Amino acid sequence: MLSLEHGEAVIDPITHFLKEAGALPVHIAEGNALAVERHATRHKMAAMSIGWFRHAADMVVRDVEGMNFRTELVVLLGTAPNKAARRFYEFAKLRISS
Repeated sequence: MLSLEHGEAVIDPITHFLKEAGALPVHIAEGNALAVERHATRHKMAAMSIGWFRHAADMVVRDVEGMNFRTELVVLLGTAPNKAARRFYEFAKLRISS
């Protein structure tokens, strides 16, 4: 599942839900959303998705009964952004607007 880099407010409720359901959450070394899905695909196991990105074509998406967590993706431009940050911000702004 996702790593703590996503914040305790996101991870703790998900971990609690999974453990209460009898699941054993697995934290991989690179715990971002895309890496988690890639790891799950390779090892043919379930994965938690935050729904911000398209999932891999060979993954089957299913809702989990009782799991009604919602997340939002927010892209902020800092006070001293570098060129790459500005490019990504402009890219995100265009994608969100369309």
